[in-house]
Amino acid sequence: MSIKTQKTYICLEPGEMHPVLCILTKYTELVGRLNPVTKFQYDIRTLEILPVNISHFDLLELIKLRMKSYVMGDIRFILGCTYIKDSMMRFFEGTSLKPVKITITGDQESYKDNFMLYVPYSELLDSIDSMNDLDALNFSSDIPDSLIREDDDCDLALGMVVWYAFKDTEQIKGKNVPGLP
Repeated sequence: MSIKTQKTYICLEPGEMHPVLCILTKYTELVGRLNPVTKFQYDIRTLEILPVNISHFDLLELIKLRMKSYVMGDIRFILGCTYIKDSMMRFFEGTSLKPVKITITGDQESYKDNFMLYVPYSELLDSIDSMNDLDALNFSSDIPDSLIREDDDCDLALGMVVWYAFKDTEQIKGKNVPGLP
């Protein structure tokens, strides 16, 4: 017996230097009856640097356009809040996307406070490395190698989307994951 699901995670990281959009589709397959095994595959559909001066409305339209192209299954919208302006945060909170807000910290552990997730930078990078080590992370051939682990803002967006997709999986498995809504 096999049960397959897919969920799409869209991350907007306003960035220190430039905004970055990252879209990941997670495929989950539960195999077996007596001792079921869960298999995961994370496909990075897009990782793109956006214009520095792009307006909130243009960002929203771009996200909606990408959703039409890449979105499969259930959707989670992740908004990086480390370098965000309050006006942008309020703008996206008022949309139908209902963002999961993540702030990157230098702390040792992730935690949740007032509807914001706080995640150590090292934990984000470790999540990318872990999925790579398991051969569970695939990048679209359209994504230039220069964006993967060579651009800080792309690292943040990629780390947030991979971290959240993995933590979301742990929550599904019934484990108590601090910080997830």
